[in-house]
Amino acid sequence: MSNQSIISGLSSYAQERIWLDEQVRFSSTNNNVAIYNIPFVYRITHGHLSIKQLIQSFILLAEKHSILRTSLQYDQDKQYLKQIINERFHYSLEETIIENENELQSIVQHEVTSNQLFDLSNGKVFRCHLIH
Repeated sequence: MSNQSIISGLSSYAQERIWLDEQVRFSSTNNNVAIYNIPFVYRITHGHLSIKQLIQSFILLAEKHSILRTSLQYDQDKQYLKQIINERFHYSLEETIIENENELQSIVQHEVTSNQLFDLSNGKVFRCHLIH
């Protein structure tokens, strides 16, 4: 799939609120903590995980739910926030090998609070961090 948009239009009020909240929150040097990161932590205790199949399931999920392929961009000329549904799914996948529980807690804290992991303007709204 190409990186082109397939649908473009006005954003919803909820999208505008999230976008504006991020603009205000991250423009301040005192508060660079993400508030919309929602981690789901799963511990696999039996069996194995196929990373290839996991990625394929993410792609299928994004094909079905266009919100996972949506970016928000402010149109300076027309003075409005628009949503763009892209053909391509942008995601981030990271793998880390840890030695102890403290490292795990540090990674989880970073996933919850980092404002660098997601980017609404580029449609990067989905992330997976595998920890061994």
